[in-house]
Amino acid sequence: DSAHTIAVFVDPDNGDEGARSHGSGWWYEGGGLYRSVALLRVPPLHIERDGLFAYSNLSWRASGGMEEEGEEEGEQPSGGVLHASAAVANAGSSAQTICVAFSLSPPGGGRLLAAASTAAVSVPPGGRATASLALSVAEPEVWSAASPHMYTVHAAVMQSGCASSSSSSSSS
Repeated sequence: DSAHTIAVFVDPDNGDEGARSHGSGWWYEGGGLYRSVALLRVPPLHIERDGLFAYSNLSWRASGGMEEEGEEEGEQPSGGVLHASAAVANAGSSAQTICVAFSLSPPGGGRLLAAASTAAVSVPPGGRATASLALSVAEPEVWSAASPHMYTVHAAVMQSGCASSSSSSSSS
């Protein structure tokens, strides 16, 4: 086992042109890191930090049984579509073909409401690619202050049938 050392150099002079005499005014004695810093270890092929994005479209059943856009007070939607995407980074030295498996969990956990995988996507070496899909959800619960239903979107990068990175995010 060898010891690992991480060295952090903080230069509070605002870069090549900055200094105390002509900086932005943010220089002060003892300048340095004053916010949280995290070191994350990820595999070469991974979902980028903040790379998972999801939004939904809801369908509402009108009183006559037909679908319509909009929301009436106290009504629940008849269905919804979750649009999900994941930005996948490849820190490796060769292109990789991947797919991303998405799933949606209900508020409080339990059985999956929907799950599917994207088509194959090529991620260049040292680059990134986005994989996306749409999942149908029957009778989703709507978030409100009185009833805050939060769903969880899961994403896993699949390479040769094996997950090499995963990420989760809660959404309403």
